Amino acid sequence: MRLFKIQAPGRSRRQQEKCPHQIGNYIDDSEDEKWRHWPRIQTLNHQCPFRYANGALIDACQLNTQKTYRQLEPTSESGSTTTGQSPVGALLSRDAERGLPPIRCRRVLGPPPNSQQPPLTSTDHINKDMIETGAGRERKQQQLKRLQRKKGEREEGEKREREKRREREREREREKRERKTERKREERERERRERRGRERKRRERERRKTREREKRERERKKERLQRKSEKEREEGKTERKREGERRGKEEREEGGKIERKDGRKG
Repeated sequence: MRLFKIQAPGRSRRQQEKCPHQIGNYIDDSEDEKWRHWPRIQTLNHQCPFRYANGALIDACQLNTQKTYRQLEPTSESGSTTTGQSPVGALLSRDAERGLPPIRCRRVLGPPPNSQQPPLTSTDHINKDMIETGAGRERKQQQLKRLQRKKGEREEGEKREREKRREREREREREKRERKTERKREERERERRERRGRERKRRERERRKTREREKRERERKKERLQRKSEKEREEGKTERKREGERRGKEEREEGGKIERKDGRKG
């Protein structure tokens, strides 16, 4: 088997003819030896489906995304091979019998009319145009196994990534809780320090007020005692003076009486 690309290389846009439905392009490869059996090869876009050699249709975006290649047997210009007619030749002859042009641009995906082939599914772009031989089935099975293995590895990787993300989320939540707890602890410690500071200042203020009050009381008491002693001293002086005066007067009176008894004075 030879492996051909869907679109023949080396074709400029100027050499391409427009699709009749204005959906894709046709490439005129009639002078190209390896495409001689298929005069017009359709270039694909997202709207224009392509019919494979076995009659199946596929969306162009799948073809372009998956880089699908067409496998063709070596054919003569009439489309026949030494082992029999190729899938391309069979398709061309069948279209000719139905009066259809060799390559048609079809908008609807699915098998051609009067075909027993089931509709395409999302995985039908893998190797739909492979010839159903033992080697083709083996290759298809190996390709499916590879795809399944890759899918399993991808799912495992995604699962690991999800676990890592969840672990990172849990770690972030734990760190956030620890920071919150630490912040609350620091706030409580700060409030406790501020409360102790306020209590200490209040006690110092009370002690200072008590000392000042006691000092004022002592000073008042001292002043009171001082005034009292001065008053007593003044009173004592006055009393002594008064007593002296009284005593002097009495003495004077006593002296006058004695003189009168003598008859001399008074």
